[in-house]
Amino acid sequence: MSIADRSVTELMGGGLRPNDPRRFLIEAMIGAMRADGVLEPRELEGVQKQIASHPLFRGLGANAAKTLIDLANDAIEFAGGAVPRTAAIAKGLPARIHRLAA
Repeated sequence: MSIADRSVTELMGGGLRPNDPRRFLIEAMIGAMRADGVLEPRELEGVQKQIASHPLFRGLGANAAKTLIDLANDAIEFAGGAVPRTAAIAKGLPARIHRLAA
């Protein structure tokens, strides 16, 4: 494991926590995909692949990833779209590494 990977793991851990910054990172991804008004299955597959392979999501199981994707969709829908949700997403990305990833 590289120093960068170890730092990410130490920062994020593997489990899912309330207000997990990864939730807001996924919201940013989903919000960008919904910019054209349509969220296609192939776009969701891309998010799932990113979650499975990106060091920020290491240790996050498939069920937790699905939960985060569902939460992201619900939060964006409830806010009335990605633009109204932007401030909450930004607030939920506490560290520079999260904002850069978003």
